[in-house]
Amino acid sequence: MHPKLGYIVNLAVTIICLFIFPEFILKSHPIYALIIGAILAIIINTVLGAKWRPWKSIKSE
Repeated sequence: MHPKLGYIVNLAVTIICLFIFPEFILKSHPIYALIIGAILAIIINTVLGAKWRPWKSIKSE
């Protein structure tokens, strides 16, 4: 995946999982929702292959 596209996908999935998921799905348990959202974001980003790469490796390519 292209680095910029990977960053955008990673950011979008993380925002959705950490902010929108707890807000609408588990309103009564915000701490549990935040933990579940973080785990869900990691799993989805890993499956999609949207990984953060260091700036040096992008710059050298």
